[in-house]
Amino acid sequence: NITWWDAVLYCNELSKKAGLEECYDLGGLSCSGEEGNGYQCNGEPMFKGLDCKGYRLPTEAEWEYAARAGTTTAIYTGEIDIQSEYNVPNLGMIAWYGGNSGVVYEGGWDCSAWPDKEQQATWCGPHPIGQKWSNDYGLSDMLGNVWEWTWDWHGNTYYGTLDGEGLAVDPLGPAKGADHRVVRGGSWGFWWRAAMRYWVAPAHRTPDLGLRPARSIP
Repeated sequence: NITWWDAVLYCNELSKKAGLEECYDLGGLSCSGEEGNGYQCNGEPMFKGLDCKGYRLPTEAEWEYAARAGTTTAIYTGEIDIQSEYNVPNLGMIAWYGGNSGVVYEGGWDCSAWPDKEQQATWCGPHPIGQKWSNDYGLSDMLGNVWEWTWDWHGNTYYGTLDGEGLAVDPLGPAKGADHRVVRGGSWGFWWRAAMRYWVAPAHRTPDLGLRPARSIP
């Protein structure tokens, strides 16, 4: 239930708490709403760049690099084994997705009608992190559980080439002017693979939206 704007504010507060540089400057923006409840601004924060020492949202390219952990397959344990829409056994070993995300706490989503689930459940939702196999970088829950906001505006070409001369290096996504920010990783309600991507309005919030703060290596 976290918006992109809330994710930006959270990263800044996390930096302040740790005594680190804040990576986003919201000065000069006209903002409305309460933090955590409809907060949004009429422009975009000034991002201090990848050299910033504080916490920030990963770029889309950084996110995929971290999710793949050196692999080139659909998921980091190999090619995806789709038995049915909600039955993907080898994904279930590393992710909470639509086929195995049953919960018993209040506030879950009614998933009783989802067909052929890997594990039968009446209610589904997000789970505490770190219960599934991590990748070779030691990162868990990169796929499934909740979508993860990235810094980037959405662009259809996803970086293609840089001036027609090879692949872009450490790209920051399209220039200001797009309408949606990129989220990656899928959620507890879907199955997903490392290469697939989605886009959401920055002020949007749903029960399957979250974040994963990042820091550049000092």
